[in-house]
Amino acid sequence: MGFKATTDPADALKESTKAEIAGVMKDFAAHKARTIEYIVGRVMDVQFCCSWRYLLFACWACCYLMMFC
Repeated sequence: MGFKATTDPADALKESTKAEIAGVMKDFAAHKARTIEYIVGRVMDVQFCCSWRYLLFACWACCYLMMFC
């Protein structure tokens, strides 16, 4: 039998897959803190603005709740 007949291609694929997963996990660990910092920074930069309908509802809700105090 030849070399190709005795080797299992799935073994080679299995080993290369393990190497790829290890590389992805290494990249994830290396960039995790910086990614979280970026996302939190972007979320905190969003300006909070209210529409007039929201403000009107908030005023109505406060007045309604004051009736029961």
